[in-house]
Amino acid sequence: LSPALEKFQAANRLDRIWQSAKDGIARINVRLDRNRFQDEMSKGFAAIAAGDFAVAKAAFHAAQDILPDSKEPLDGLQQIELAKIQADINELNEQIANLESSGDWQATIPLYEEILTISPGLNPALNGLARAKEQAELKGTMTKYIEQPQLMKDGFVQNQQSKAHLISAIHEVVDPRKGLFYFPSYEIL
Repeated sequence: LSPALEKFQAANRLDRIWQSAKDGIARINVRLDRNRFQDEMSKGFAAIAAGDFAVAKAAFHAAQDILPDSKEPLDGLQQIELAKIQADINELNEQIANLESSGDWQATIPLYEEILTISPGLNPALNGLARAKEQAELKGTMTKYIEQPQLMKDGFVQNQQSKAHLISAIHEVVDPRKGLFYFPSYEIL
């Protein structure tokens, strides 16, 4: 486009009245602006994909300056905000996965709650929070019996009840799909 623009500009310098030269210059400038606009938009979306939100924001503002009437840069700016929210949620989910794999269910609860403050009603977070609370309670029950085994020796009925609670809690945690199995060694004694 630049060589054509130069030719129209040269023609316009030779004959300032010739309307075709002026129209040609205007058409090429519109195309050049559109190309620069598209370049900035592409740069913005690439920056979002790379997680570089400052570069994305600058690119969308540059595109807005080139074509002020276009709604596309505003859409790009909204996508930055959504990408920031998703990045925050992804970071929290990564922390949750690490804590869950180590069995620290109690520590996952505030992280799930934080996700729900960012995005209320997010089903995976709601389900995860419910699961984390249940697992934390079960772990607490099991820890109580492990740390205080005398709780399982207070009379036959209480002993049977406490063993039943412990076995129930164990079966809630045991998952053969994750390689967790239960061996009733205390029942052998």
